[in-house]
Amino acid sequence: MIATDDLFYAEFDEEEKRFVYKETIENSGNSIVQVVILEKGFDNEIIREKLKAINCLSEGLNDTFISVEVVRDVDYSLVRSVLGEYESEGIMQYAEPCLSDKHRTDLLKN
Repeated sequence: MIATDDLFYAEFDEEEKRFVYKETIENSGNSIVQVVILEKGFDNEIIREKLKAINCLSEGLNDTFISVEVVRDVDYSLVRSVLGEYESEGIMQYAEPCLSDKHRTDLLKN
């Protein structure tokens, strides 16, 4: 998976009739986190606003799935704290399919 501002190489695949990712050339230091809301009726805007307050933009696919952009300058331990709060309450779960080396290092500092 690639994050916002990563530089990558793709080739057009004639059979697929689309560009296909081949490799990442340069990592931006940004990360992507995926959030799934488990609690029926929970307003995902509550989590999105908390993340926005720490400079993390998000996009909702629907009422239960959110993709979060964590830019390089954000201390990822703050993001993990927000997500962990809601996860421990059983409201949501999250995955870190594209966690940058910078953000992994943020977690080691604490």
